[in-house]
Amino acid sequence: MSALRAIVALAFAGVVAGCGSLGGAKEDPLDVLPKDYRNEIKLLLQQTLDDPTNVKEAGITEPAINPALPIQRYYSCVKYNAREVGTRRYKGVVEKVAVYHEGRLNQLIEPPAGMCAKMAYKAFPEIEKMCLGTKCD
Repeated sequence: MSALRAIVALAFAGVVAGCGSLGGAKEDPLDVLPKDYRNEIKLLLQQTLDDPTNVKEAGITEPAINPALPIQRYYSCVKYNAREVGTRRYKGVVEKVAVYHEGRLNQLIEPPAGMCAKMAYKAFPEIEKMCLGTKCD
């Protein structure tokens, strides 16, 4: 539940920050459909996973807005199974929520319970092919 509060708080802060601008009505830049979201997530995981090589069981959902949330922002669900550092053992499938702000990846966080349960995952081979060095085993 704290992750949901974090999403709502972040989105609310963005809305409040945008309220100070003057001028005519224009499209809300906070809910822009992200275009390069797959690559942005891949780059973030390359930098943050303990061992970004040989990831398996990777999947991603298309960015969507959840109409049940009070603040409307794009998000997508990401899942993957990464190896433990220095071993060939896998940690188990991890699920994350990518939250977008102004069409760009803003954060990758733990999803609230059930948020990604009914989402339609598509293969995410870009992160399964990540490699450190010249050869992955």
